[in-house]
Amino acid sequence: PPPYCTGGTFSIPYTITGTFNAGNQFTAQLSGPGCNFSTFTFLGAVSSTTSGTITANISPFTLAGANYCVRIISSNPIVSDTSNSFAINLNLPVSITPNPYPPTVCSGTPITLSATASILYQWSNAQTTQSITVSPTVNTTYAVTVTNFLGCTNTANILVTVLPKPHAAYSYSPDSLCSNIPVNFTNQSTGIGLTYQWVFEAGGPTYTNTNPSHAFNAFGCGYQTYNPMLVVTDINGCVDNVSHPVVVRQRPNPILIDSNVLNPFSNCDNQPSNSNPYYSITVNNGTLFTGCISSYSIDWGDGFVATGLTNASFPLHHTYDHIGAFNLIFSAQGTNGCVGSTTYTVANQSNPAVGITSVSGGTSGCVPQTYCFIISGYSSNSPGTYYVVTWGDGRDTTLTQNDLIANNTICHTYDSTSCGMQGNQYDLHITAYNACASTASTLGGVRGWFAPAPDFTYTPTPGCANSSICFTNSTVQGGYGSNCATNHTSLWNFGDGSPTSSAESPCHTYVNAGTYLVSLAVTNQCGTISFSDNVCINPLPTAKFNISDSIFCRSDTVFITNLSTGNLCGNATNTWAVTCLN
Repeated sequence: PPPYCTGGTFSIPYTITGTFNAGNQFTAQLSGPGCNFSTFTFLGAVSSTTSGTITANISPFTLAGANYCVRIISSNPIVSDTSNSFAINLNLPVSITPNPYPPTVCSGTPITLSATASILYQWSNAQTTQSITVSPTVNTTYAVTVTNFLGCTNTANILVTVLPKPHAAYSYSPDSLCSNIPVNFTNQSTGIGLTYQWVFEAGGPTYTNTNPSHAFNAFGCGYQTYNPMLVVTDINGCVDNVSHPVVVRQRPNPILIDSNVLNPFSNCDNQPSNSNPYYSITVNNGTLFTGCISSYSIDWGDGFVATGLTNASFPLHHTYDHIGAFNLIFSAQGTNGCVGSTTYTVANQSNPAVGITSVSGGTSGCVPQTYCFIISGYSSNSPGTYYVVTWGDGRDTTLTQNDLIANNTICHTYDSTSCGMQGNQYDLHITAYNACASTASTLGGVRGWFAPAPDFTYTPTPGCANSSICFTNSTVQGGYGSNCATNHTSLWNFGDGSPTSSAESPCHTYVNAGTYLVSLAVTNQCGTISFSDNVCINPLPTAKFNISDSIFCRSDTVFITNLSTGNLCGNATNTWAVTCLN
């Protein structure tokens, strides 16, 4: 019964009357449209002498249409019968589109499979939607049977290849450390071409090395648990991750509060000096969770240390008797054995001073050029002041106060031109920094000029004797002067003893064949630079050959030897022609 579909299978029952001889075969044939059997296709056959059923297969290449007929022909004796006409519907071509493509995924990774649009779907995993999302862990073939509105069905399948995932694993030691002591992590992951990402705590740094160490930042009196995660990615992009609980002991978080809340830990506004260096500071303990702290200590940073402090020791007073920037370290000893420390910078100094001038006064010249500069104004700056010199050419130099005390002259070699920079010059900056502020000084007008870089090409390549060859000057322009003028002169030597030429891009005729060394010298105020290249000149070619036999018969082999001359530069081409004279 219907539907009859291209590529489909159906049964044809038949009944016989009369007698059929042994060896008889019943054959089912499909007509063309209009029940025309002038051309027919084979549907199926069965060897039998009795009534029965033939399994018929309609070719997928059959054209859809109406008025098809089936006839059954016997072979012994030869008898045929024809059915009523019927229609054959065109079956729907079915395909499966994977996303992502190609259908290769890491184990357990989702992939979406979409069948050709139709009305009914039946997947091999029992789902009945057009698209399915699966997460296979082994290579799996998925099949879908699609039925269209005519009732025709078709089936497609797709193999999803599954790549194995790497295995993420690690160990760590030791456990239950104080939170400021690094924990060592040992990577035990397996896989091919692995890369790593370690995430130890929210907002903290990540690491990509194999076996990192990390100190957790936990404050308080008890214990804190973290779950560091290791994410491993293999050469195929497959990912695995693992995490383990790591327990650390919290450490104290000591906090000092300067009684001068407007300018804490700073005497900058009072402009202390070597003649008046005194700075008195009063601090209070602002630490939280003091009940689990057994003692405190303060290293004032000037050589004085106060130990064995308790909450009752505060407020605490101290006087600095010399200028500078001091690292005050406030430490707390926890009852759990952990120590916490906080560092404060105490600024007992004034804003720094600095200046810079050229040793020679001149800062213009052709690169490479070394200039020396004198740094001034630093002598009254306090210890701890440092200086950053920005040369303007992408490089910088850092100096300490002691560096300048030892030698306040600094030199720098400019290797690249300042042409093209703002104002065609480098602006040199020096900035002095201390705990109070920073002060900058600028020296402009550092200029670096440069010579041109000669180069040339020529045509034709190679040239021919007694024919003109033309040179193209492709020199990279130099620059000189405040406007970086590109003016230069050119001098050509053609290498054949002929007079030189000062033309920008001359032409020249070589009388004799040969290889000549051509030189181009270009000059500006930064000097003369030369470039040379070999130029090959061919003589006029002479075509000549000999032949092994001047008289020969059809199908004989004849050897022809090319004796042509004029291929000095190695680029000659030969064109042969054979003409039959009779």
